Amino acid sequence: MTAPFRHCSLEAVIFDLDGTLLDSAAQIAAAINVLFRARGLETFDEAEIVHLIGWGARHLIERAFASRGVNKRPRLALTQIR
Repeated sequence: MTAPFRHCSLEAVIFDLDGTLLDSAAQIAAAINVLFRARGLETFDEAEIVHLIGWGARHLIERAFASRGVNKRPRLALTQIR
């Protein structure tokens, strides 16, 4: 079996995983909950996360912290996801 794009100059494939192509809300909620548990904050259920998804990880984390009353910018949390 040969690769279908073997002769293509394709260098990258980018997926937008905010629900457009895949319903990834449960996995996103699980990842955010790891971060929040580590900080002793209340976690999220999938329905809550759906309303926070969009505009990328930075925006998601900032909105998640704000929704739990944490007003400081979560700079340390953002560096830990890279």
